[in-house]
Amino acid sequence: MDLNNTNKRKHLPQKKNIFDFYSTKKQKSKIRQETKVVEYLSLLSEEEEENNIELNNNDYTDEDDIIIIKEEKIIKKKETFKQEINVKKDIEAKEKVIIKEITFEFKTDILKRELALKTKVYRPSTATLEETHNTDPNVKKIPRYRVHSFPSEDNKELDKITVDYFPKNAVTKYHFISHLHSDHHVGFSKKWLSDNPETIIVLGYKNYLPFLYKFNLINYKSQLKPLENEYMNITERILVVPEDKPLKIYLNSSDNAYLEVKTIDANHCIGAVLFWIDYYDHLGVCKERILHTGDFRYNSKKMLPILKNYKFDKIYLDTTYISPVWNFTPKNELLELVSNFLQAKLLPTVMNDWFHKNNLIQKTLDSFFTVSIDNKTVKTIIALGSYTIGKEFLAAGLSEKFNNCPVILDKQGFRATFDLPNSNFIKSTDIQNDIIESFKKNDVIIFLGSIRDTKNIKTELKLYTVEKHFGKLLTISISLSGWNFYKWKGFFKNLDDDSLLPPFNKDSCLTLLEEFNNNEYVKRQYQLDEIFNSDLIFKKDFALDLGNLPKWIIRDDKDNKVIFWKLSYSDHSSYKELSDCCIDLDYDKIIPTVNNYKSDLLNYHIMLWKLCNEKRREKE
Repeated sequence: MDLNNTNKRKHLPQKKNIFDFYSTKKQKSKIRQETKVVEYLSLLSEEEEENNIELNNNDYTDEDDIIIIKEEKIIKKKETFKQEINVKKDIEAKEKVIIKEITFEFKTDILKRELALKTKVYRPSTATLEETHNTDPNVKKIPRYRVHSFPSEDNKELDKITVDYFPKNAVTKYHFISHLHSDHHVGFSKKWLSDNPETIIVLGYKNYLPFLYKFNLINYKSQLKPLENEYMNITERILVVPEDKPLKIYLNSSDNAYLEVKTIDANHCIGAVLFWIDYYDHLGVCKERILHTGDFRYNSKKMLPILKNYKFDKIYLDTTYISPVWNFTPKNELLELVSNFLQAKLLPTVMNDWFHKNNLIQKTLDSFFTVSIDNKTVKTIIALGSYTIGKEFLAAGLSEKFNNCPVILDKQGFRATFDLPNSNFIKSTDIQNDIIESFKKNDVIIFLGSIRDTKNIKTELKLYTVEKHFGKLLTISISLSGWNFYKWKGFFKNLDDDSLLPPFNKDSCLTLLEEFNNNEYVKRQYQLDEIFNSDLIFKKDFALDLGNLPKWIIRDDKDNKVIFWKLSYSDHSSYKELSDCCIDLDYDKIIPTVNNYKSDLLNYHIMLWKLCNEKRREKE
C-alpha cells in the first residue's frame, strides 16, 4: 500500500460510510476532469465494496474530490435505476396487453365452441312467468308494441314475448333482442338478470359473443376471474337462433305449445336481424305467424324471395321515416355514387387545387423538415363517423372500391367483437401507428368509428403527427345519417299532419302512393320544380367548385386540408322502401314500432299501404 495515500486517509474525517462524506460536501468544491482515486476501496465499507463501484486508480487532490466522484457515480446509478424501472414498467404494460389479448382470444375460442353446441330445442324447467301487476305510478308502462301475446284456443292469452325492451319487473319469460344498438336493450343489465331469475334471452347468432362482451356477463373483460365461474349460470339463460335452421322454444314446461324462430339479415347494422316467429299449439298446428323487423332497411331483392310465399298475421314495422319526403337512394346504388364522386370529382379537384396547383409542391413548415417517406403522393384518409356499430356496409364497399385499402377501427371498441364483413378491416390497438404503417403501402385508407368532434378531427385522430411523416395528407370526414337528406327539415312539416294529406280509397290509392314515392305530390304541394336534397352533388351536371360549395352538404378547410361532407346514408327504410315492403308482403296487420306519438299519421299511411296491397293482389 502506498504510504502517502495511507497518511492522507488518516487525515480524513471519521465517517461511517461514503454517504456521510456526501452529506458534508462543500458546495464550493470544484472537480477537475483528471481527478481520480488511487486506492478508493480503502474508503468503502464492505457493503459498498459488494456493490462493485469501480473508479480508476489515479491521484486525487482532496477529500471533496472523492465525494464528488462518488456523487457522480451515485447519480449515474440512480439514473440507471430509473431507466430500469421505466423499462420494467414498459415491459409490464406490454405484458398486460398481451395477457389481455390472450385472455380475450382464449375466452372467445371457448365461447365459439360452446356456441356451436347451443341447443336447437329449448323447454323451460319452470312454468310460464306470471305477470305481476305493479301499482307504482312512477314505474314506466311497457309500450304495447314491445310485448306480443300469442292466442289460445279460447282466445285467452297463452303466453307472451317481449322484444327489444327490458322493464324493471319482467312480465314475460322470453326477451328477444333484434340487434345491439343501445335503444334496443333499454333496461338490460347484469343486475336485471339477477332481479329476474326466470327470464330467458333470445339472440341472433352473430350477436351472441358481442352481447356477452358488451355487458361483461361472464367476466369476458376480466384477467382475474376465470370464464367458468359464471359461464353456466349466465349462458344457459341465453338462447341463440342458428343461421341455417329455426330455434324451437317450448313456452311452458307442462304444455307442448312452442315457437319456431328464424332470423333474416335486417340490412341495418352488423348483427341486426328480423325475427320470423311461428306459434304452434299443443297439436302442432301453426296458429300465428309474426314478423318483427327491429330496425331494418328493406331490400326487396334479398328479403322478398324469403318472405313472399308466406302470410303473416302481424308485422311489427320500423317506421322511423314515415313521411313521403324521405326517399333515400338504395344502399348499393349509393355506394357506387359515393365511390364515383370521390374518385372522379372530389379527389381530382382537391388534389389539383390544394396540392398540385401550378405544379408547385405545397408543404406546411413543420412537415418540410420532417418528411421521412416519399412525399410526391398525397395520402388520403376517409373518416366515416359512426355509432359503436353501424355503417359497416359502406366502409367495406368503399374499401373494395379503393383497391382493398385498409379499414382501421379501434380494437377496444364494441364493433371489434363482431365478425366483420371482409379481411380489409384492421382491429387496431394503436390507431395512429396503424394509420402510418397502412400509408406506407396505400395512398388511401379508411377509418370507421365514433368521431366526437368532427371540427377537430385531425387533432382527435392525431393526424398532424401522421402528416409529418408524409408531407401531404388529405382528410375527408364524412358524417353519415339519413337526417342529412335535407337542409330545412322543418320545411315539409305539413306532411306530418294527416289532416292536410289527401283522402284516398281503393280506386285512388295506387295513384296517390306513386305520387308520394316519386315526390310529385310534394313538388305540387310546395310548388317546386325540383326537391333539392343532399344527393344533388351526384348529378352529372353538378360542377364541383371548391370556391362555391353547397356548404350544408360539403365544406372545406383548406388550411388544415380537410373536407367535411354530410352524406345522406341511412340504415333505416325510407318511405318508399316501407311502401314496397307493405305492398310486397302478405299480412293482416301492421304494428308500428317508431313514432307512435304520431298515431294519426301512422294510421293514414298504414291504411294506404294496406289498400294498395289488396288492390295489387286483386290484379294478380
